[in-house]
Amino acid sequence: MSKLKSWTTAVLILLLIGLTVWYVGQNNHPFNKVDTFVYNEQGNLYWFEITGKQSSIEGTFHQRSISEEPGKVPVLDEKKYALTGKTTEKGYAFQISDDKEKKQFDAKFSGSNLLLVQEHGKKAVRTFHAAKAGELEQYAKGLQQNLQTAIDQSEEKEKKRLQTFFSNLNSTYGFLHISESDKYLLFLQIDEALHQGELQGSLVVVTDTGKANKPYEEERYGLHGITDGLMVEFFTTVEGKETNMKGHFHKDAGSLALSFWKTEQQLTFDAVTEKEFEKRYENFKAESSVEKPKK
Repeated sequence: MSKLKSWTTAVLILLLIGLTVWYVGQNNHPFNKVDTFVYNEQGNLYWFEITGKQSSIEGTFHQRSISEEPGKVPVLDEKKYALTGKTTEKGYAFQISDDKEKKQFDAKFSGSNLLLVQEHGKKAVRTFHAAKAGELEQYAKGLQQNLQTAIDQSEEKEKKRLQTFFSNLNSTYGFLHISESDKYLLFLQIDEALHQGELQGSLVVVTDTGKANKPYEEERYGLHGITDGLMVEFFTTVEGKETNMKGHFHKDAGSLALSFWKTEQQLTFDAVTEKEFEKRYENFKAESSVEKPKK
């Protein structure tokens, strides 16, 4: 009887020791000590809020960034993603998602307060650190101050952008588009571009007729329009009716996309020099004059 009691006592002691070790291990796990991990860089703030534990991780991933677009006042863009995760041999596998997208990350701890995170398909590794009480709020406050600075500077940036754009536009000889089927050549020339956005110019349309006696036709249309360096719209008269051509510039005055009344989609016009235009213009007319094989 004495031996049985001794064995029973020993087993209970071992179980208690095992439970104690397990409990200490669980409570020493970094996710049990802190639930917010932050990464901060100029104009961007990211943080994980972990609500799950070691075996089953849940939480939220937050992203705040200053969005600056030409012609617009800077704003604070905020996104929030549901987070799920699990343990792996090397650390953790996270997945964040919302209604529009899903992203996957590999993560592992470096010490107890640094979480190294790498998005699938990308080389960059971001180091998120455990946030102390009030630290996230300080980062958020700093980001708000950066936003205000961006807003204060936006007017001057916009002035410089427009000055550069209209200077480049006025020094551009013209914009050329040749259809893939070589059926027509379009040459857009802007004679005057005012900083207030008003445009004056012309559009030359050269069409391959396929006729031996008159291989091509050429028409010129006067244009007036408006632009802010981003959008652009021209107005002209085609067969007695007012017609508009809508589009946008591609970042600068080097090219633009523009609708054309003979097509259902926008066409790309690229900036050309006078020499480039003359060469391609003459080549187009010469190729139009070549007799086409009968089908």
